[in-house]
Amino acid sequence: MSFPWAGCALFYRLWGTPNVNPSTFILADRFPLMRRGLRSFLAECGHHTLAETGEGSALPKLVARRRPDFVVTEVDLEGVDGIEAVRRIATEMGRRKPRILVFSGRSSEDAVLRSFAAGADGFALKTLSGEALLEALDRIRRGERYLCPELATPFVMRKLATNEVSDPLSDLTPREREVLRLVAEGKTNKQAAAVLGVAVKTVEAHRANLMRKLDLHDLSSLVRFAIRVGVLPPDGGTGV
Repeated sequence: MSFPWAGCALFYRLWGTPNVNPSTFILADRFPLMRRGLRSFLAECGHHTLAETGEGSALPKLVARRRPDFVVTEVDLEGVDGIEAVRRIATEMGRRKPRILVFSGRSSEDAVLRSFAAGADGFALKTLSGEALLEALDRIRRGERYLCPELATPFVMRKLATNEVSDPLSDLTPREREVLRLVAEGKTNKQAAAVLGVAVKTVEAHRANLMRKLDLHDLSSLVRFAIRVGVLPPDGGTGV
């Protein structure tokens, strides 16, 4: 597999010479090959990956323990999604949080807005070139917000300019968010309970609560909502 960002043409201009003030990273992506490619790219640019994971629930713990300069995460992670992981990092670490770039295959406006509402500093698509990826990292390092041009629609830019970014899942507890994702993926209450390691009645209670909070009345509306806000990709799968 080749990656469009596999190259460091702008490294010297944006980041200085290799091994001078190198930055540290934690990477989160469900696919080991993607993590390996990104880790190699960063190493070529003189930076060090402290840790990597495909599990959303593990990401905040890794960040708290290793204290990287940057986190680069996909939206679609195993278990807890990347946006929820970003929210937990921002909530738990406050001003001490690292710079966070959501680096995703998702291109929905809701995923972008949810990411920024959760505490991300940038959102970029995986189709980004190496030059553009380095630019994104450099800009968020300098305290700027980064959004790749393909996603900078008038609607999104207006929301960002007026700070009208909000998470439509903000009223849900972390467990309710997990249940939402599992049910939207097509899992039964029993299957969701097995994944979460809880009783079926607990899942049923969470499902009833989240549907009440979101004013959803059946499974089809729940799935449509999950796709709209980026919990599920449009094909109903688990994303890329």
